[in-house]
Amino acid sequence: MGSVGEALREGERALEATSTSARLDAELLLCHALSLGRTQLLSRLRDDCPADPFYAYQALVNRRRAGEPVAYIVGEREFFGRRFLVTPSVLIPRPESELLVEEALRVVAGKTRVSFLDLGTGSGCLAVTLALELARRGVAAQGVAVDISADALVVAQSNAQALGAAERISFVETSWLSQPERLSPPFDIIVANPPYVDPSEPSPPELAFEPQGALYSDGQGLHDAREILRTAPELLAHQGTLLLEVGAKKRQQLSGCPEVVALGARVRLFGDDSPHDRFTVVAVAAADEASAVPE
Repeated sequence: MGSVGEALREGERALEATSTSARLDAELLLCHALSLGRTQLLSRLRDDCPADPFYAYQALVNRRRAGEPVAYIVGEREFFGRRFLVTPSVLIPRPESELLVEEALRVVAGKTRVSFLDLGTGSGCLAVTLALELARRGVAAQGVAVDISADALVVAQSNAQALGAAERISFVETSWLSQPERLSPPFDIIVANPPYVDPSEPSPPELAFEPQGALYSDGQGLHDAREILRTAPELLAHQGTLLLEVGAKKRQQLSGCPEVVALGARVRLFGDDSPHDRFTVVAVAAADEASAVPE
């Protein structure tokens, strides 16, 4: 079998042709096979690798070589420092979406009570993180998490329960804002990470493993975002804010769409300050003054 380090190097070599993060993937898969954390793994590289975990590891590596995302193989993904259960029923949480949480926390800074709505909750990473981070700051927060997928809501509820946020979030099975009477508005914050990949855009093979309805949107990838922009502001409290992730290279397209034009000065586009515009969020304040959206 060889050592743990040799197994790690073997896995890395096997993944080099198909993964841009071969070393990290190999580490995570070997950690899973050996039931170790990464720090433990790196401290045991000279230890012998037991036969059964080694063969299990080889099977995991083969799944990754076939394109299956690591998060689905190991059944979890870290988001905002917490581990979230993920299944093929939900989109894998992306590090970029942590910006959505950070901006939401900035927008409500100073409030003692906050109501929030998470549209298309998926794994629940946004709703659960918001609930826990607000509680950590001493804010009395109550949220609603919406998804059209019953299977996704099972995952989100499991994460809320496991991470201690279940009492702070209500879960509703519905499509976006089609049943506002079930959501108990108004909300201080509405967050949404809707599908925003244009079906005509080239996309990585890995995306084939994720729920397609959570990824692709018609209308150059903006159909769902525009629907949310049409309806969500009506559910905002006075000086409430909608934070909408719309993804790479969508800033110019979104700026000119009728829904954004109608909202006028209450819209602010920003991202990660990358010249390639990898990430964009729309902030819409419900108050009449544009100053309701912090600069």
